[in-house]
Amino acid sequence: TLLAPGDYTLTVRVRDAGNAQVGTATQKLQVPHFEPGTVTAPILAYQVSGRGSRNDSLPIVLNSRGSLAYGGDTLLVYLEGVGFRSPTSVPLEVRDERDSVIFRSILAFTGQREIESQAVRIVPDSAPLGQLEIRVGSGATAKRNAALVSFSQNWVVTNFDDLLSLLRYFGQDNRLSAMRKAKAGDRAELWREFYHATDPNTQTPENEALDRYFALLALANQRFVSEGVAGWRTDRGEVFIALGEPDEVLDQGTAQQGRYVRWTYNEYRLVVVFQDVTGFGRFRLTPQSRSDFERVRIRIQAQQPSTGS
Repeated sequence: TLLAPGDYTLTVRVRDAGNAQVGTATQKLQVPHFEPGTVTAPILAYQVSGRGSRNDSLPIVLNSRGSLAYGGDTLLVYLEGVGFRSPTSVPLEVRDERDSVIFRSILAFTGQREIESQAVRIVPDSAPLGQLEIRVGSGATAKRNAALVSFSQNWVVTNFDDLLSLLRYFGQDNRLSAMRKAKAGDRAELWREFYHATDPNTQTPENEALDRYFALLALANQRFVSEGVAGWRTDRGEVFIALGEPDEVLDQGTAQQGRYVRWTYNEYRLVVVFQDVTGFGRFRLTPQSRSDFERVRIRIQAQQPSTGS
């Protein structure tokens, strides 16, 4: 659908097919007007194929969070030149939080098509952690967008010590220990080595093992919220992050006897029991379950490749 330039209100409603519940989200939307010889604001994407006219569709997968993983991913910046009538050069800059230029390029438009597409890839290990500003053009008419370089797209963390703390259940203890002890100037290179050494599929830009780990960590934070600490730091969070979803969950017991939760993992032939001995909803692995879980975790970590393949 083509929209005329102006201000709009976009409302999206989602209805649950199983009941009458409806979710609604509303947002203001401004459709800009592009004079001949102007460029669009930079758009962050995962994949995109350019177009040559306003009537063409734009196949694009947006990077809606504007985040990218340090060490392996690339930042794809897409923009369009509109109605250039002659060859024109437009500057593109990427600046860090200190307003230092970390990337500079000149975009060349030929003036031969109504819409001219440009896609620029930026490698994040040439950029510092934290927020970046992408600026196209110069002066008051420059168009801007922001991106965030983080250690993971599934968990925004830009502090090295915080990262190492979050990875306490990931395995690779020797590499993590080396990064903890390393000088600040050596940590970036050690992280790149860690990123590629733990990547189960080096043919893709993502590290699927890290992505899965941080996705489970985020889920643990959502599920185990009643113990007075972050969900990923609870015993249930630890087991969930290490082993994933249990095949069977049994929750029973009484306040007098102590409530307990039993998880079964068929693949590992493992049953673990979490007991709330205080009655305040703070579940802890029983000593036997802790021993059984650690034995399985050691076996899993021993099967992990020490280098990328």
